[in-house]
Amino acid sequence: MECPVCKTTGIKEEAKTCPNCNADLESFQLLKKIEKSSKNRKNTIILLIIIVILAIAAILLVLFLPSGETVSKDEKIRMEQQIQNLKNENIQLTSQIAELNKQKETLTSESLQSKQKCEEVAYTVRWGETLYLIAESFYGDGLKYQKIAKDNNIKDPDFILEGQKLKIVFD
Repeated sequence: MECPVCKTTGIKEEAKTCPNCNADLESFQLLKKIEKSSKNRKNTIILLIIIVILAIAAILLVLFLPSGETVSKDEKIRMEQQIQNLKNENIQLTSQIAELNKQKETLTSESLQSKQKCEEVAYTVRWGETLYLIAESFYGDGLKYQKIAKDNNIKDPDFILEGQKLKIVFD
């Protein structure tokens, strides 16, 4: 403890007076206890306020959230129609995605075949590309990135730069 009058430190907590200036420490100790008690009360009050707010919010939710019984028959029918429309739209979009995937596979295959007719292609690396992505684009297999690295004398295949010139060799 520190004496609040003369600032002497190292005083035992149970001391009633300061050994240096004989100041009455009991009153200061009592003030500290009151401060601690006041802080605890403030924390308790804040906690109670939060609990009351949460309880009010829960009551309001229960009172103002519509239950399933308050929806009219017409509204229910309209909602069911919307659900059915969304299901139908989902089916159509799923089939469109499947068709687009087929087209992608065909185009990828055609692209691969036309690229393989060439023996070598010059390529400039674009921002964000990796050898894996480039190999996937040209060879249809990202794992062939090592071939590109070897053909271009790249020691670290994880390190290529935007604008870097590469040769893509087809065997």
